Amino acid sequence: MYKMTIEKNGKKKDIKLRHNRTLKAKYLAPTNYRGSRVKITDCRHLDSIIISYDYSLNGVKEIALSELIKKGIKVNSFSYDEKSHEYIFNTYDFKTSIKGS
Repeated sequence: MYKMTIEKNGKKKDIKLRHNRTLKAKYLAPTNYRGSRVKITDCRHLDSIIISYDYSLNGVKEIALSELIKKGIKVNSFSYDEKSHEYIFNTYDFKTSIKGS
């Protein structure tokens, strides 16, 4: 937990922020040798995995979220970066590796 005090209009206010681990997921287009895939990158540990695109699920967000749940990572929130076309997932789990199981 990160705590800080800010001053606004002469009044002090305490703010508490919880630290998150960030994971990014993006679509990888097919090549001559491989089909469509999804890459999940752990921004803290700089690990990444590439998984096959699962057409039974509804896009990159659901594919990545399903994979993270399978690995035992509870996602607290997500966002989408329109410039890099990546989904951003936040979790409080700093221990579970994306490489395992």
